[in-house]
Formats: sequence, C-alpha cells, structure tokens
Amino acid sequence: MKVMPFLSRKLDAHVIVPCGAGQLHLLGWPGLRTSHIGDGWIDPEDRREILDRLVHSGCRDLFALVEARELPPGTKAGLRKATAQRGITLRSAPILDYHPPGMRFMRRWSALLHHHAGAVQAGGQLAFCCLAGAGRSGTMSALVLAMTGMPVDQAITRIRHANPDAIESPAQEDWLSAQGWAGAVPAKG
Repeated sequence: MKVMPFLSRKLDAHVIVPCGAGQLHLLGWPGLRTSHIGDGWIDPEDRREILDRLVHSGCRDLFALVEARELPPGTKAGLRKATAQRGITLRSAPILDYHPPGMRFMRRWSALLHHHAGAVQAGGQLAFCCLAGAGRSGTMSALVLAMTGMPVDQAITRIRHANPDAIESPAQEDWLSAQGWAGAVPAKG
C-alpha cells in the first residue's frame, strides 16, 4: 500500500493547541510509518506511545479524518481496538485529503463539534488525526477554535503558529473563512 511517497518519516506528529481552558491535539495517524518509496505500515509501539500520551493528557475523544483507502489494510481496525483499550472514543469522520469537510460531513458532525468546542473551552481535550496532522487536522482544529468565538483569521494563525504546515490548501483556508460563526459557543465563566 503506497502512502504519500515523498514522505519517508514518522507521520504521527503531535501538536497541542490551547483552546480556552482546554486543548486541541493535532495528530498524524498514530504509528504510521512510510518507507522512502511510500510503503506504509503501523509501528505498534509508536501507536501505543501516542495514544498513551493522549490518555495521560486527559483526551478521550479522537476524530480520525483519513479515508480508509489512504491507509494500509487493517489500520483503522487496529486503531479502533487500540483506542477502545484506552477508553478513547474514536470517530471515523473521513475528509478528502487537501480538501475542507463537505456538507454531508458538517450535517453529520456539526452538533457534536459544537458540543466539543464548548467542552474544550471549559477545560476538555479533543484530538484530530489525519495522515500527517497538518491539513485536515489543522482545518478541523481551526474550526473548533472558531466555534468557540475566536475570529477565523486568529484561529488559522494560532493553528499555524503551532504547526506551520497546518491548513495545507487554499480550499481549506477559504472554507474556514467562508463559515459564519454567529452561533459560536459562548465563553463559559
């Protein structure tokens, strides 16, 4: 199975971004490794380390934003088992690479994302993972910041300060800018 052949490194970056009293976690796919020719596999020890770090930080919710076809066979099932063993709720919420979420995605996940935005702002933790923890994870993290009432341009800046590669495409940035957040989660005080 080929995974982004130009990457010959660990893909499970872990960046933590403050959000109110809580934190957002941007992750590459936990344990995903690639060879110099793009062959992908999972390193179970590294996956365990990343997931244990999430649990230690208090994070119990992970949105997996990768399409199954992007991963080596059995990878999603392996992550589902590993997260369940640690009490982490894993939600498969695929988004096409280099793209923003579509309308179907937002219809399905918007209410839950608003709930999580309020919980994170009040001190909770929320994680997003994609292949490298940059494009889709960064876009969704900026979205959650905007849902808490942060202006979108500031949300994008905060995410990119933590990970300069985040929000990889103009389509992702344009989508964030086009979202109206009049219904943002009010600050808890």
